[in-house]
Amino acid sequence: MKWGALALLVALILPLSQWLRRRPQKIAWVCFALGLLPFITEYLHLSMATVSWPSWAGYSTGIEITLEDLLAALVFVSIHKKNSRIPFLLPMALYLTATLIVSVNAMYPTAALFYSWQLLRIFFIYIAVFTAVTSDFTAARALLIGMACGELVELVVASWQRFGLAVLQTHGTMESQNELGLVSHFVMFPFFAILLGGRRGWLPGVVVLAGLVVETLTTSRGTVMLGVAGLALTYALSSMSKWSSRKALVALAGLAVLAAAAPFALASFEQRFSGSGGDLGLAEDAERIAYKAAAAMMVEDFPGGVGPNHFTVIGNADGYYIRAGEAPYASGLAGRVHNVYWLVLAETGILGLATYLGFLLFPLVMALRYGVGGERESNRDLLLGLGVTLIIVYIHSWEEWVPITYTMQNFLAINFGLVAALAAKYRAPRASTIILSPIIRLPPI
Repeated sequence: MKWGALALLVALILPLSQWLRRRPQKIAWVCFALGLLPFITEYLHLSMATVSWPSWAGYSTGIEITLEDLLAALVFVSIHKKNSRIPFLLPMALYLTATLIVSVNAMYPTAALFYSWQLLRIFFIYIAVFTAVTSDFTAARALLIGMACGELVELVVASWQRFGLAVLQTHGTMESQNELGLVSHFVMFPFFAILLGGRRGWLPGVVVLAGLVVETLTTSRGTVMLGVAGLALTYALSSMSKWSSRKALVALAGLAVLAAAAPFALASFEQRFSGSGGDLGLAEDAERIAYKAAAAMMVEDFPGGVGPNHFTVIGNADGYYIRAGEAPYASGLAGRVHNVYWLVLAETGILGLATYLGFLLFPLVMALRYGVGGERESNRDLLLGLGVTLIIVYIHSWEEWVPITYTMQNFLAINFGLVAALAAKYRAPRASTIILSPIIRLPPI
């Protein structure tokens, strides 16, 4: 059944692309779907695999294809770009190359290549987002509205999990509460920057409020603390660029919301960490320390990396988990180090970590360069929010491994594509022809 559906969808790409060329304004609907689907793809199993290893202990279990991949292909085929250079392709290619090099000597090269295939799909989504937004400014708006709808879905699901099912750490449609927290970062900060910028409409305020509620419902220490920190950083950078009475009102409203939410949040944390001696679990737990010790031992023994998608397998097969202090047969033996930088270093070595950092830092530098300062307008406000999102996600990655999964990297691809497209006006003002001029102003959201 799935293969028949895949064949049908692939066959429809060409006729749909011809239809979109005659009606380019309809590309916004495709972008809306690209913004919404990352929230529900795994939850609704909107994917299939030509090669599948469901019992594999890594974070990528096959040569998979999702509906997002097919929509990205549709955008790519529908829009022909001849005079727009696509940023960030070199650091992406270097990181991909590093994973391919390390895969050769991995214990299971096929499993290692699962991650390289994942990266190719992510880069393709990035190119599709960049292409769509530089062709039609409504694509950016559609992407954001799709992500807003996704966050509202998470609000409904997480609320039901907490108040209907009595789940303390809600995970929404994601695999864990940590993933849900990171997803909310990607949505909440850009909409908060738009709200501070003075855009008309009710959606930014609703999305920010939904993000705050969702992050509180995760009862995740890092999520809640970094969520508040990200909002404060967005507010500070936006106020430095331009002060307004609207921002004063937003500050007062924000303080009121935080004051109202604080008792509920504290009660949730007290319930979660009732046996931790009253410190609300602020101390790093023994399991995370053990994972980092295992990663350090792997790096010492395999400076070139054990292979992408291999951390858990090698941790068990070579006894690193046991030596690091994980009890035999404990559930923790199925996990991995809660630090994406340690994870990348252990799996792909110094070369992999260096190229991974380049892959992350170039979009951040561009977002902050063009989002902070300058004459305030919609593009700059959104770039500021996207840049703060990256800062917070990169900090959060110090205590999480999930940013390396397909779902999280899908959100990164959307963020990077928006950054590259919205910054195009400022990077090449003399080349702002018909292709670039439509994104000079983002319509009210």
